Amino acid sequence: MSAQQNDNDALERERAGPAADPPENETASDEARWRREDDIARGLRMVAHSLFDPLWSQKKLVMFSFGSWEYRRRRAYWWLAKRMGLTFAETDINTFDTQQCRMVLRLVEELEEKQP
Repeated sequence: MSAQQNDNDALERERAGPAADPPENETASDEARWRREDDIARGLRMVAHSLFDPLWSQKKLVMFSFGSWEYRRRRAYWWLAKRMGLTFAETDINTFDTQQCRMVLRLVEELEEKQP
């Protein structure tokens, strides 16, 4: 399965919203529910990286288009930290939960809309 397909699958799961709870006569184990939520978060983290990283690594935005690779990366993550109300140390997409990933997606979308 391609990376693009993984991104598309994660976006489809995101659009569909959280999975419905099982009917009253059935129960899902806590572990199964945790795994389902973790799978959604993992997919969203992949999508967040696939949309956020090109902003600075491929110089898609003027604000992240100058300086060394490390400088552009740090500048982008400082921007993200400020917008999310986090410290720089807390701003690691690989540790974000679903809500934080959704915020990254929204912020990237807003930033791209503002660019000429």
